[in-house]
Amino acid sequence: MLKIFFWILVAANIVLFVFQRTYFDAPSSGKREPERLTYQYREDKVRLLSAEEINRAVAQARVAAQTQDMAVAGHCVEVGYFAKTEAAGFARQLHSLSLGPEDITLTPRQEGSTYMVFIPPSPTQKSAEEKIAGLKEKGIESYYLIKDQTKMRWAISLGVFKTRDAAATYAASLEKSGLTGLEIAPRGPTVEKLLYRLDHLNEEQMRALESIMGSFPAQSIRQCQPTPSNRT
Repeated sequence: MLKIFFWILVAANIVLFVFQRTYFDAPSSGKREPERLTYQYREDKVRLLSAEEINRAVAQARVAAQTQDMAVAGHCVEVGYFAKTEAAGFARQLHSLSLGPEDITLTPRQEGSTYMVFIPPSPTQKSAEEKIAGLKEKGIESYYLIKDQTKMRWAISLGVFKTRDAAATYAASLEKSGLTGLEIAPRGPTVEKLLYRLDHLNEEQMRALESIMGSFPAQSIRQCQPTPSNRT
């Protein structure tokens, strides 16, 4: 029994010796810490990235993170919303994916230049003013009573924002204070934007899409449920 234990110890020491020589000594040419640290930096290889390169890298990393859990067979993604001029550039690059027309779906949406968070119109000015009194009790001082002769007459605007997401974030913060029934609506001139749905992409096409998205860092990409395929 003691012989077995002795040879186990010998073998363990041999493994430890080889590991130390291989892992610590070989890569550093015999040098130990802290001297070995001086060999880890190569200033001559450092290069500042341009803003375009950074945007491309971030966009590609975002796409890779969002798509890594997709099923291998038949990816489906939604990309956008694009303004018409930007959509044209995206469409030209999509040709490289060799997708069939049945796998590309365009959905238009009217978007406002700004978005308003508001309390829906009251039937009378008096009832609207009662709601304003409730706002003041909650410490909300930023509001505007709409008196125009429109369908928004006696609505209460609580803020106007450049994007729908910013408006939604503000509305959520107000709801935490106890406000309910808030709505969000576009204001100002509206523009048509396009959502691309790309269906039945294989792994190679997904990698190509990641590269394309580097040219459109402001656009989001989302997973969607693939439609049943009739291909055989």
